[in-house]
Amino acid sequence: MKALFCHDHYYYSDGNKILSKGQYANTIWQRYLIHFDSLTVIGRNGGQGNSQEKNINISSAPNVTFQLFKNINSIRGILFSRKKRPRYFTSRPYKQMTTN
Repeated sequence: MKALFCHDHYYYSDGNKILSKGQYANTIWQRYLIHFDSLTVIGRNGGQGNSQEKNINISSAPNVTFQLFKNINSIRGILFSRKKRPRYFTSRPYKQMTTN
């Protein structure tokens, strides 16, 4: 069975790793993976990150897929991406990364 975790948290990428500042380390996904075969995490794309940075956690984990979307909650995002918003949920997401 599959699970979906949605949050407006920013996630960052560093090569094949997905990073999270301050929260959502890869250990947190284990509470869901005990009950589900796989987990898809939907969040905001924070851009490029650095895993050596202070207070940053590796969020990627086996059986966890990330679908990261552009920030449409800012004034710029609302003004310039508003027409694109419904497309996110009917076609391929902005960025998808799977780590195993």
